[in-house]
Amino acid sequence: MTQSERIMRGGLLFLLAASVASSIGGLPFNTLPILLGAFADRLALGPAELGTLGSACTGGRLAGTRHLRSLRLRPSCALGVHRAYRPQHQRRGQ
Repeated sequence: MTQSERIMRGGLLFLLAASVASSIGGLPFNTLPILLGAFADRLALGPAELGTLGSACTGGRLAGTRHLRSLRLRPSCALGVHRAYRPQHQRRGQ
């Protein structure tokens, strides 16, 4: 195998790996409407709860990509889940 063939093969493998990583990274964002619809059907969630879950997912993804090292993920996720699933009588304004 010549030098140029090795370079071409390495470039092709890098391009393939970058494409797979990009596809995996976009998968949660692309499947979010399906997941929210399933949550709405299965858990009988209203528009406000679905909006909170969608916003938490999108905001978490943004915060995770921007400040992953400085963000404490477990407390942040626990707070989001608690706020999304707290009982109806504990919600303000309702």
